[in-house]
Amino acid sequence: MENVDLRSLSPDARASLKRVAIRLFKKGDSKSSIARDLGLRRATVSEWLLAYEATGRANYQEKKRGRPTGYRQSYR
Repeated sequence: MENVDLRSLSPDARASLKRVAIRLFKKGDSKSSIARDLGLRRATVSEWLLAYEATGRANYQEKKRGRPTGYRQSYR
């Protein structure tokens, strides 16, 4: 299976994948098998599971990417 590019997915689709990964992990699947079955990197699955264990929620707040709101680069 080809790896999924998470950047191209909607936030709802990413959240759905996270919930599936958490459900499979609770069922007893290994992180490697979850990553392989869902077409994800093992590091991504591990990150999701660590965040879930820390917060207890599948839909934890993702880190904001990109420049801060209101950021303006000055050109000289």
